[in-house]
This record gives sequence, C-alpha cells and structure tokens, in this order.
Amino acid sequence: MITRKMRIEDMNCNGCAARVVSTLMNLKGVVKVITDLDDQEAEVTFDERALMEADLREALRTAGFGSASKEFCENAKVN
Repeated sequence: MITRKMRIEDMNCNGCAARVVSTLMNLKGVVKVITDLDDQEAEVTFDERALMEADLREALRTAGFGSASKEFCENAKVN
C-alpha cells in the first residue's frame, strides 16, 4: 500500500469532498480517502499493484474536478 496526498482543484464544498471520496473509493485498489476541504487536498491510500496515480487523476477528471496533476502530488509515506 502507498499513500499519496493530491491537490484537488474545484473541490470547494462538502458535497464536492463527498464526491471525491466516493469517486476514489469506487476504484479497485483504493482503501482509504481523507479529504481536506480547506486545503483542497485528498490523502489517498491505495494498492499500487492494482492501479497507478494516473488512474486516480483520470477518475477525478471524469468526475468533473480540475486536474489533480502529477506536479501537485507530494512524496508520501509508504505504509
């Protein structure tokens, strides 16, 4: 498992935060999502053998959020 913190553009209300969680949790391999509405970020824990960060970004784009592009991903802890 790996955890990544990602900037989520256009996540500016509680409904948006809930949609980010729902969108990401529906991906096979995602085990945990914590959103921070104030900082427009999500911390995502996922199985890197099941999906890649690009899959997370694509799911968010499809859900209508601004790109959570790779340059916004911070180095994160490995669980």
